[in-house]
Formats: sequence, structure tokens, C-alpha cells
Amino acid sequence: MSLLVSTRYTAWPIEHSRRVNIIELVTEGLIVKGLNERIYSRFIALKNLKTADTNAMYRIYSRFYQNTTHATFLDDLQNKTGAIVARTRSTKRIIGFSTLTVFDCDIDGKKIRGIFSGDTIVEPEFWGSRCLHVAFYRQILLARLRHPFTPLYWFLISKGYKTYLLLTRNFYDYYPDRNQPDSKLGDIVRAFSKQQYPNAFDPERMLLDFGEGAACLDENVAQITPEIRAQEPDIAYFEDCNPSWRQGTELPCAGEISFSALTKYCYHLSLKVIRLKLKQRAIAKTQSVPDALKGDAAGPEI
Repeated sequence: MSLLVSTRYTAWPIEHSRRVNIIELVTEGLIVKGLNERIYSRFIALKNLKTADTNAMYRIYSRFYQNTTHATFLDDLQNKTGAIVARTRSTKRIIGFSTLTVFDCDIDGKKIRGIFSGDTIVEPEFWGSRCLHVAFYRQILLARLRHPFTPLYWFLISKGYKTYLLLTRNFYDYYPDRNQPDSKLGDIVRAFSKQQYPNAFDPERMLLDFGEGAACLDENVAQITPEIRAQEPDIAYFEDCNPSWRQGTELPCAGEISFSALTKYCYHLSLKVIRLKLKQRAIAKTQSVPDALKGDAAGPEI
């Protein structure tokens, strides 16, 4: 269980047996998709978000969503606890964010706690970075440790399949799950949805419908084609659950944040980070070898 209470581990040979911080390793050490740009992320409480920060966040948001205004964005943000904000290390420019709030809910007289992820967006040139993932993991880890005996769930609503895939690829028990369509987590999702969005939740369709003119994904973002449906069963299942996603309806989802799930997630994340760093070092080493030596290394020409 030491993996749960500490973010440090021995990462040889990446750091020559030096103890490193897994958060820093991911959020500060990545060069994304060939860009020579390091990025990092931090959680910022709502009261500490500056006007310049929220303006930059909205500029990113408005690139990908239709039927939205700055005022609507700020109104929604006021209901959040804060946001995970990703920046470039050199210029401090905001390149992505994920809003968060923590709330309690009562189900059959039993108290449970939810961490609600709102808008989560990263600029396209930084897709592939896991900086928001790791900063989010740190937040759910802290929430789990602060209330170890209270059931904890990640609650999210998904306009498009990319958000839904964050759930399916990072959680072990979640809803909706194509492999367990009648999961007990369905009751958790209903309770969360009724509490957070009483006027928008449609219990028959298990969707949030904000009416005509609701914010929706830009037509050029995260489109679902027959080819994608055939290749990705999870994406096909998302569209089956939310067939009207193009009109802005949102699919409410939940994932259980148990200690066992956190342990598994941290273990797999650590392996991914190590593999990525080794790959980056191998690429950097290859690029630093003169062309003349590359030919010798490959053997003499015949």
C-alpha cells in the first residue's frame, strides 16, 4: 500500500537510481508529439483563478464548442471547486484545463462523495500529454485519503466520446459499461444526475438534455464515423447510449475510486511513464549520433 501514500519511487535507469516525483516526471518532463515544449499542470482553487486565467481557458473552450458565451462559461465555473490548469513551462501559457468540484450525496441513507469533472480540454498540438491525467490522479488520491471510509466516485458528463474514453481506459468499475450494462453504479449515476442537474436529467434516456441551443462540440471535433464505430467498441457504445450527442446532450457517467483501483492505476501509470521516458531517451540518443557513425553502426555497405 506504500504506492498509495507516496508519489515517490525508484525509477532506475531513467534517473540513475535517484528518487523522483512521478507527478514531476510526467507533467514537467514530457516533450509532446515532437514539440520541443515542456508542460506542467497544477490544481488552482476557484478563488485563486485570475481573470487572465479564465479568459485564456475560455479562448480554448470556445475553439471546440458551439452555442456558448463567455458569461455562460463563467457561470458554470462558479459552481466548481477549482480547475486543473496545464501550462507551458517556458512561457506559462495555458494549453489545457479540467474543472473540478467535490460534493456529497445521500443514497438510501448512506453518504457517498463525488468528484465531478466538468469541461476538460487540451489544445490539439498537446494531445498525447498525460499532464491533466496525473494532476487529476493526485486530486482523487488526496480525496480518497482524507475520507478513507466514505465511498468515493468520479462523476463526469460527456458531450463526446473522448471524455467517455477517459473513464473506460482508466477505471475498472464504471458506468455505463458495455460489458456490464446493469451495473449497480447506474443508481449512483442517477442520484448524482438528479442532484447536480435536476432540470436537465432524463431518467428514461439516462441523458442530460439542456434543451435547444445547448453547447455542443464543433462539427470538426471528435466525429464518429462507421469506421471508428467498427474499430472501437467503446466509442460505438458511447454513441448507442448518447445518440443525440451532436445536439449537445450529455452522457452522465461514474467510476468507483477504490483503494484497489488507485493502486492499479498508479502502477500502470508508472509503467507508461517509464516506457515513455526510455523511448524519448533512445530517440534523443539516436538524433545525437553523427550520420557518419550511424552508417558504421549499421554495418559496412556491400
